[in-house]
Order: sequence, then structure tokens, then C-alpha cells
Amino acid sequence: MRKLTNTLVSVTESPWFTRFIVAVIVINAATLTLEAIPVTQQPWKDVLYMVDRAALLIFWMEAVLKISAKRAGYFKEGWNLFDFTILLLTSAPGIGNLSALRSLRILRALRLFSVVPQFRFVAEAFIASIRTVLATMAIISVVTLIASVMAVGLLGAKHPEYFGTLDRAVFSMLQLMTLENWPTILLPVFRGATVPEVILYAVFFGSHFVVSTVALFNLLIAAVLKGIERPTALDDDDVERIAEAVVARLRSQDGH
Repeated sequence: MRKLTNTLVSVTESPWFTRFIVAVIVINAATLTLEAIPVTQQPWKDVLYMVDRAALLIFWMEAVLKISAKRAGYFKEGWNLFDFTILLLTSAPGIGNLSALRSLRILRALRLFSVVPQFRFVAEAFIASIRTVLATMAIISVVTLIASVMAVGLLGAKHPEYFGTLDRAVFSMLQLMTLENWPTILLPVFRGATVPEVILYAVFFGSHFVVSTVALFNLLIAAVLKGIERPTALDDDDVERIAEAVVARLRSQDGH
């Protein structure tokens, strides 16, 4: 039994098995994309359906092999839970009869994040930096709220279509922060304004741009990049695999 378990572990963790699963995920995503395109010929639809069913069968076989190899340890790994949850969601009874539920099958493409090491590295880095990202988002929200309240007082009476109410001001300031359609908002503000008003508006909107768009957005990007640069700790499985590889290497050298 122990030998069978070791064989299953070596198979499910081998590079060729991983490459095969990645290929199935990519092919399945391609077929689901083609299904979203109107196809008039029924035989093509039948072929795409058969490919989708075959991919689902392969995914379930993969899950069974990994569960047989790791047993309860399978459900202790976050990425395995992620894969199994997606598999359950996309295998629900009746999913093929409801178009809204049928579209959930494309979620299988998300398994690339758990199978491809580079994808998994980026995802883990983003998760590691999520607290800093949320804190930065909160700061951006506070800065936008303060700027919107000030905009209502400065420009609410003259330009009510953009700054007449707090909700309109918030929406306008968010547009300016992302530089979306900013000439449409700012040109009416500066057109017909007096010289002191132009200076005041330039300082106000310039400060908002520097703080929200340049400083805080760069801080948001830096938070994600810092998570990518931070080395991740090795879990028990990683240590065990490294130890087994070292022992196997030493034994091979002794044999020679």
C-alpha cells in the first residue's frame, strides 16, 4: 500500500503530469471560448461538447489520483481546495441546461493559477500583499471623499452637473483620478473663470492629481511588487520533497 501511495505521489507531482493537465486546461478553455461564439453547424457543437466532457473526466481522474496519493493531506493544501471547489462548481447537476450556470465552466481556466508555478507565484504574492493593498485603497477612498466635499463647496453652484451633489462630485473626482474623460470635466471649469479662480482650481486639481493618481497609485503598485519580491516560506511538503531529492541524489552518487 505504501508503495502504491509513493507511486501515485511521484506520478501526480511529475513534470509530465503537470504539463498534461496544463494542456487539458488550455484546450478546455479554448473549447469553452468557441462555444460562446455562435456556431450554425450542429456537428461542431457536438465535438466541443465531447471535448468538454472528456476534459471534465480528466480533471476528476486527476482529483481522485491526488486524493488517493495524499488522502486527508490533499484537503490541507489551499491550492488543492481551490481546484476541488472549481471542479465541484463546474460539475453541478443540471449545469448544462442553464446558460447562466453553463458559463461557470470557464472557471476551470483559473486552475492555471494552481498548476503553473509562475501563475501561482504571482497569485501568492498578491494575496501576501492584500492587507497593504486594502490599506492603500482605504487611503485613496478617504482622499477622494475629502476632495469631493471640497469640490462641492468650490464648484457645486457653478457646475452642478459635475459637482452639485456629493455623489456627482465623487464620481467626477474618480474620473479625474483615473484620467478618464478629464477634458470634459475640467474645460468647463476653467473656461470663463477669473485669474484667481484659475489659480485656485489649478492648485486644487493639481494637488488631487499628484496625491491620488501619482503618489497613491504608485504606492498601490509598490505594495504588490513588494509582495512579489518577498520570499515565501517553505511548507512541510516542500521541505520533504527537497529532502527526498537530496537523498536520492546522494544514493545515485554512491551507486556510481
